[in-house]
Amino acid sequence: AVGGHLVVSNETNPTAGGISRATALTPGPGGQTTVEVVAAGLADAFASGEAIDTTEMVEPELVPAGAGRPSGQNTPSSDCEREMAVAKVKPSVGVDVKNDSSLEWKLNDFDARIAARVTPKMAVTITGMTLSAECSKELWSKQWDAPIQAGPVTIPGYFKVGSELKVKAQVTAFDLTGSMSLPCTIGVKATKNSFENITGCSRMKTSLTFTPEVEATATLSADLEVGYFLGIDKGGWAKANIGMTTGLEAGIEAEARLVQNPGWEVDAYLDANLNLEGGLGKWDLDHNIANKRLKTWPIASGTIDNGTAGKGIPDGGTYHPSEESIEPPLSPDAPAAIAAGYEQTCALKQNSTVVCWGENYNGEVGDGTDIDRHTPTAVVGLSSVTAIAANTCALTEDRTVSCWGLNQYGQAGDGTTLNRYTPARVPGLTDVTNVGETRGGGHSCAVKQNGTVSCWGLNDNGQLGDGTTTQRLTPTTVAGLTNVADISAGGRHTCAAKQDGTVSCWGDNFLGQLGDGTGTEQHTPTAVPGLTDVTAINTGANHTCALKRDRTVSCWGFNYNGQVGDGTTTQRYLPKPVAGLTDVAEISLGANHSCALKLNSQVACWGWNGDGQLGDETNTRRLTPTLVASLTEVMTVTANGSHTCALTQDRVVSCWGDN
Repeated sequence: AVGGHLVVSNETNPTAGGISRATALTPGPGGQTTVEVVAAGLADAFASGEAIDTTEMVEPELVPAGAGRPSGQNTPSSDCEREMAVAKVKPSVGVDVKNDSSLEWKLNDFDARIAARVTPKMAVTITGMTLSAECSKELWSKQWDAPIQAGPVTIPGYFKVGSELKVKAQVTAFDLTGSMSLPCTIGVKATKNSFENITGCSRMKTSLTFTPEVEATATLSADLEVGYFLGIDKGGWAKANIGMTTGLEAGIEAEARLVQNPGWEVDAYLDANLNLEGGLGKWDLDHNIANKRLKTWPIASGTIDNGTAGKGIPDGGTYHPSEESIEPPLSPDAPAAIAAGYEQTCALKQNSTVVCWGENYNGEVGDGTDIDRHTPTAVVGLSSVTAIAANTCALTEDRTVSCWGLNQYGQAGDGTTLNRYTPARVPGLTDVTNVGETRGGGHSCAVKQNGTVSCWGLNDNGQLGDGTTTQRLTPTTVAGLTNVADISAGGRHTCAAKQDGTVSCWGDNFLGQLGDGTGTEQHTPTAVPGLTDVTAINTGANHTCALKRDRTVSCWGFNYNGQVGDGTTTQRYLPKPVAGLTDVAEISLGANHSCALKLNSQVACWGWNGDGQLGDETNTRRLTPTLVASLTEVMTVTANGSHTCALTQDRVVSCWGDN
C-alpha cells in the first residue's frame, strides 16, 4: 500500500507454462512487504491458498492521487481562490398553470366554468462587477490507517478527523433583474341558456428590480472522513487508483449582509458528503457525488444599521421560473382556513386541529385558561375538524358542532350560561353542513343537511328566528326557513342565503340591517326585496352584504362609516351595489368595515378604519373599496370586530387592525 492505496502487479512467465506471478504490496515497517502468489491464475491462487511470503523490502515508485494524506500528525494547510467577473447574464423561463374552474347550481339553472390560468414567464438577471474571494485553512487533522484484509490481499483505508476555517466574501455591484409575464385564461363558461368562450390574455406585466449586494460568510467546521482505495502500477500512464471517501462535517456558519436586507445570522449545521477520488497517470480525480445538509440549528441573528437601511436602498426581490402547478405536500401544521372572532383569531390546520390567539378572558382561545395568548395556541381536545367559525365553534367530521368561550347568553349551546374554556359539544345538533359566522353578538347558528337552520343564545330582538324573544340555551329551529345554502349571525340580526338565490333576514332592524325597506324588528325570516342570484351572505354588527352570481356585491344597513361601500354615509334600508367592485370571490365583514377577496387574489376593504383594519396603511375611513397594501396571492380573508386577517397561497397568515 502506497500512501493509503493498494498496488497490484501481475506478471506472466511463458517459460514456466504461463504461470502467473502476482505481487501485492501491504504496509510494513520501514518500507513495503511483498507478498508473492504463484498459481495458474490469480483467482486460483486466492482459492487454493498457495501464497509464498518472500518478505522483500520494495521501495514504491507510484505516488497516486491522495497519497499525501497525513498519518498520525498535525498537517495544517491553507488555500485561497479569487474570482472577478465583469458581468454575468442568467436567463430563465417558466410557466404557471393553475386550475380556475368552478361550478355553481340551483334547481333551475347552473353556472359552469372550465378554465385554466396559464402565465408564461421570462426573466433575465444581469449580475454586474462581482468580486469574490474564498480562503480555507486546515487548522488540525489526524489520520489512522484502517486496512481491510481480503485473503492474502490488503485493501488499505483510513479514518481521518480534522477542523477547517473557511472565509468567503462576495461583493456584487448590483443585480439587475427584468421580468415579463403574460396572464392568460383558457376555457369556457356555460349556463343553462348561454355558452361563452373566455379564452384570452390580460395585459403583459413587467418589472425591473435593481439589487445591490455585499455579503460575507465565515465557517468553522470539524469533519470525520473515511476512505478506501484500489490501484495498479504498470509505469507511465498505466498507473491508476480509484477510491471512495465519505464523511460528516459539523460546524458553525456566520453570514453578514451589509446592503441587501442588512443583517447577520449564526447557524450550526451538520452535513454529509460522498466523494469519488483517484488518478490516472498524471491526472487527478476529485468529484463530489453527493452533499446534503442534514440539519441546521439557528443560534443567533440580528440586523445591521449601516445608515442606509430604509433610506432609498431598493428592497430587491427573487424570481422563481420553475414554479409548478402541482404543489408539494403541505406540512400538517400549515393553516388550511382562518376565522376572525371579535377579539381573537383561529386557524384550522392541515392536520384537522385548531389553534387560536388573542383575548382569552372568557376562554375564547380554548386552551383551558383565561390568559390572553399573543401567539397561536392549540385548542384543547379538538380533532377531526373540517370547518371553524368566528364565534369559536368548530364543525367536525361527524357533522357535529363544538363551541367554547363566552357563554353569557347560552351562545355555546351546551344548555348552560357558564363560560367554556375548552370545547363543549352542542347537544342534539347533528347533520350540520355549515356553522354561521358571528360578529360579536350573543347568538350562534348552523345550517343542517336538510336545508333548515338552528340557532341558539341571545334572542332579545328575535335574532334566533323562532317567533319569540326568549333566550335559548340549546339549538332551536328557525321558523319556516328551508333550502338554506349560507348563514351569518350579526350583532343582533341574522341573514340566510337560500338555494334559489334569495335572501331572508330577521332580528334587530333599527338601522336597516334586515334590508326589507323598513326599520321594523322581525322575529321570523323576512325576504330582502329585489335581491336575487345571491351565492353568499355575511353580516357585520349592524350591516349586511351579499355576494351575487355575477361576482358583484350589494350591501345595506348602518353606513355611518361607509361600510355599505356605495360612496356615501347614508343609512340604507334596501340593498345598494358596492361601487366599482367586480370579480369578487368571497366577502367578510367586521363590526363596521367590509372586505372582499377578488378573483385576482387581492383584497379590497372599505368602511371604518380607526384601527387600520382596512390595511391601506392609513386610519382614514373609506366610502368605497380600497386595496389592501402589499398583499397578493390571497386564498381567503376574514374580518371581525376591528381587525382583518388573510391566508395566502404560501400558507402564511397575515393580520392587521386592532391588536
